[in-house]
Amino acid sequence: MIFDNASVDDIASYVRGLNDPRIVYRRSEEFLPVTDSWNAAIEMARGDYVTLLGDDDGLTPGYFVRLESIVKQFGCPDIIYSSLYQFVHPNVAPWEPGGYLAYIRNGFFFVGQDEPFEMSPDQVVKARR
Repeated sequence: MIFDNASVDDIASYVRGLNDPRIVYRRSEEFLPVTDSWNAAIEMARGDYVTLLGDDDGLTPGYFVRLESIVKQFGCPDIIYSSLYQFVHPNVAPWEPGGYLAYIRNGFFFVGQDEPFEMSPDQVVKARR
């Protein structure tokens, strides 16, 4: 699903031009703050899992194949939380004019983990705080 947060761009025509019945387009009639926009998109989403991407985000090659293998490996978990790569183009960040790629692992539970894992009950309780 593509959720259009009241963009001035003609996203609807672009999506129609893809001519793919699997892609559902929804639009907010008013601009929403980012969290409200994400929550609206999640509410409209259908399926077993949802991947949120901003309009300036992307997925690495093989993302969905890897996600499917993780779903199978862990028996269809309720939630999958992942780390991410942050790429900044050259001449965008004044502190790093050459640009950069950073591997972001937001969450204490990633420490010492290099492969997908299931959180312990204690980690789940701690993460909810």
